[in-house]
Amino acid sequence: MKYENETCLACNKVFEEGDDIVVCPECGTPHHRDCYNKLGHCVNKIRHSEGYSWLDENRPNKDEEKKSEKSSKERLNSDDVSKVFPGGFISNDEAPNGAMPAMEVDRDGNAHPVFRTITGKEKIGEYTVEAYGNVIQKNKHKFIPKFMMMERSNRKWTWNWAGFFFGPFWLMYRKMYKLGIIAMLISIIIPICFIGEISEYGTKYSEVYTEAAEIMLSDANQSTEELNSKVDALAEKMPPQPVCIQVSNYIQFAVDLVIAVFGNYLYKEHCVKILTKSKKILEDGNSEEQEKFLRKRGGRSIVPVVLLFFGMTLITNVAALIFVNYNVDIATLLRRLL
Repeated sequence: MKYENETCLACNKVFEEGDDIVVCPECGTPHHRDCYNKLGHCVNKIRHSEGYSWLDENRPNKDEEKKSEKSSKERLNSDDVSKVFPGGFISNDEAPNGAMPAMEVDRDGNAHPVFRTITGKEKIGEYTVEAYGNVIQKNKHKFIPKFMMMERSNRKWTWNWAGFFFGPFWLMYRKMYKLGIIAMLISIIIPICFIGEISEYGTKYSEVYTEAAEIMLSDANQSTEELNSKVDALAEKMPPQPVCIQVSNYIQFAVDLVIAVFGNYLYKEHCVKILTKSKKILEDGNSEEQEKFLRKRGGRSIVPVVLLFFGMTLITNVAALIFVNYNVDIATLLRRLL
């Protein structure tokens, strides 16, 4: 069989004896006839303008044919071969670097939206997709398409749900330590400055809540009118929420929103810095040090997230201990000075 051990790139299945096979007249790519008819064009049509030849790439001579028993599977999982999908869900195994939307024109001249996989040799700015993948490591198929879109559209905003829900913790998880610490400090600056006022509000609120709980759980025979009157009396005792708490909530929301909108851009720039430093290490002829550097600075880690959580807790508790014991806070000091 002429195409033994070769793969139909349209359905990713190895050709078997008796399969009805057709070959692209331009590049020589083999397809199952049904696959070709379903697509309406060659699976490598997008590469025809580059002068692509399947025969040149996959079967250059008979000597290499003897070594290619597992070549079809290698090509199937290769970062260097771009595949086109008509749409729908694309797994990470099928597109390890993610996929980009594209348009294909069928034989009748009708345009159809498709997705093409991103190859490792494509570039995002100065560096290849493969290089970015070495830094991102986990979930690179989610970030690389966004990086490529930002590079091509020259815009800095996208959306990152993890950044929106976890804010500074997501920055630390992706090892953007400086940005994570800055975001954390912005989030807690108001609570620290008004720690005395917030602590006083918390104490009064807790007293009223405890009294309300005792009334609701009381075994004493109470009429509905008596119970309602007591609840109304407690409602009058409930302290109003300080403005500083509302402002703190708004600031926290703003920080999370900024990270959600610009988090992917910040992460892209973070990757570029790491790649630039690793490039200098490689220029010194030390590839092993470069790999160690990428493993250490790239990827993600849960340890900084835990440290940030305990750091925020420690700072706020220490501030509360000092300011409450001395019945003063930064806001009060500023009022006295001014």
